[in-house]
Amino acid sequence: MRARLTARQRIGRTPADGVLLAAFLIDTTIAVVDAYTAAVLINLVVVGPLIAATRVGPRRTALISLYAVALGLYEGIPHHIFGTVDHLIRCTAIALTGGLAVWSSWLRQRSEVAQRHVALLAEAGAVLSASLDDAATTRNISNLVVRGLADCCAVHTFDRRGNVRHVAVAHGPHATQDLAEALRAWAAASHAEADAPTETLRAAIRPLVGDGEGDDGARADRPPAAVMVVPMTARGHTLGAITFVKTHARRPFDEGERQAATELASRCALALDNADQYQERSRVAGTLQDSLLPARLPRVPGYEIAARFHAADEVEVGGDFFDVFPTANGWAAVIGDVTGKGAAAAAITAMVRYTVRAIADSAPGPGAVMAALNNALLREHLDERFCTAMYAELRSSAGGTTVRVCNAGHPQALVVRADGRVELVAARGMALGIAADPPLGTEEIALAAGEKLVLYTDGVTEARLQAGMLGTSGLTDALATCGAEDAVRTGERVYRAAEPLSAASNDDMAVLVLRAAPADACGDEGLARTGASRRHGVLHLRLRGGPAAPSAARRALDALELPVLAPEDAHRASLLVSEIVSNTVRHADGDAADAIGFDADLTPETLAVEIRDEGTGFRLDPRRPPPDEASRRGLVLIDRLADRWGTRDEGRAVWFELDRRG
Repeated sequence: MRARLTARQRIGRTPADGVLLAAFLIDTTIAVVDAYTAAVLINLVVVGPLIAATRVGPRRTALISLYAVALGLYEGIPHHIFGTVDHLIRCTAIALTGGLAVWSSWLRQRSEVAQRHVALLAEAGAVLSASLDDAATTRNISNLVVRGLADCCAVHTFDRRGNVRHVAVAHGPHATQDLAEALRAWAAASHAEADAPTETLRAAIRPLVGDGEGDDGARADRPPAAVMVVPMTARGHTLGAITFVKTHARRPFDEGERQAATELASRCALALDNADQYQERSRVAGTLQDSLLPARLPRVPGYEIAARFHAADEVEVGGDFFDVFPTANGWAAVIGDVTGKGAAAAAITAMVRYTVRAIADSAPGPGAVMAALNNALLREHLDERFCTAMYAELRSSAGGTTVRVCNAGHPQALVVRADGRVELVAARGMALGIAADPPLGTEEIALAAGEKLVLYTDGVTEARLQAGMLGTSGLTDALATCGAEDAVRTGERVYRAAEPLSAASNDDMAVLVLRAAPADACGDEGLARTGASRRHGVLHLRLRGGPAAPSAARRALDALELPVLAPEDAHRASLLVSEIVSNTVRHADGDAADAIGFDADLTPETLAVEIRDEGTGFRLDPRRPPPDEASRRGLVLIDRLADRWGTRDEGRAVWFELDRRG
């Protein structure tokens, strides 16, 4: 006795069963009418097979055709023509028409299957092009396969050493969860019998086969009726395999399905190989980009310094750069932009950055530094490549804070006064690497406590918004609201003003904010970097201690494009940061003079955060505390929310990691 069908299966079979029943009833009605009338209606029984051929498969169409032939033979008796030449001709015509109906049904079924396979491959193309994440791609493909090609599917990929990297399993209504789990375990294991993968799979699934009967008399579990393992091979390398399993509830794989499976595996292999090459190029570009920017910003006496950098392309390195470094006479900052992208632009950018560092100690002033850099670029014969830059000498004394700048063709800097007024620095000049003696603009700027000098690259002012480019006027309007903001929030405000359509931009954005530090109200400072795909980001910040630190830490996470995380991940991250920073403030007795170190690293796989302070630190005891003890309840929360966490430096540094789920 067959197992009870699910509602979905009954609904799926109703139209074909209805057509089969209609064909049977029509032929039966014709035979009954023919038996009681003088007219010979034998030939009309071909209507049944022809109707069946429109919706029913060839096997059941053949049954209706045989039934029609049997009716034709029987109807010769009441008309007294049984066995005559006329009767035989009529029955032969019925048989030939039935054969044509069966052939038509077979052709229709093949056409429908081919159309489904074409639709499946077309949908697979959209799925494969939707993401460069191979884990997400394997999940989507396995879900796609069980909708039209197999009852259960496993997609597993290999790393460069041949080990299984990702396994995704999906199953349809005809397969059980136990079968899917057995398939997952087989796909994740290392197989010694590589030449007979289907046999090893059958051996893995065989323990699921029981001899008992289900509630309705059917076997509880049955082995797969067909197993097909298709390797995913691209450019001579096997990147993984797709395993297709059909249960006894469906036909074994036919030639069309095998061809569709092979084509699907080939497309998956190319997509995975392209994604792997893209990720490798992205890693190389990221490493190269890291070498062109400071890993952290130093602490400069008398200043709060913050930088905001956004890479427009994670494969091609741009020419935007900035640096803050000590010199023989104090401290200096530089920001610039080399024309072009790629390795050639990166090489020039590295040369510019380290040339400025080398000559800053001996040069008598900012103008001399830019002149020496221009000579160095001309000696390299860079053809059409040139560089814009702005160099700043930072001075701080009891008499006040001053910045001497030299502009070599770079966008003009802006000064944000404490009352919100924004002033354009007049210094202008000519780009470097073009002429032997370019005109350079120099200016000295006095900054009162809390006032800021904002340096930026043209990727900010040329950012395209709905109403056009942001421009200097748009940037001025954004900065007019930042008079009382610290350096970090000012840099983030500039980025947000240029962000709305920055995803479509092909130019990097760099912002460097130099703020004269108030003696009694130090703010946050540090570096924030994000990538074009918004799947990578880095924070290295020093947050001001005190009650406002937890909210500042949560705002800092927004710089990592936290909203692009899955809602669950973003919520967990915010809760963990709030709890750890709050604990840090509590242990430091709320002293705002003690800075809190805040580092975060966002990758496609994880979010890693580390928070440092000089307090008494954590005690690693996340067991549930007694009801009368409140000091360790935060540790219980951290232990429950974080995928991994711990402490360093005798508990003064607390770190946690979250695995990204979206």
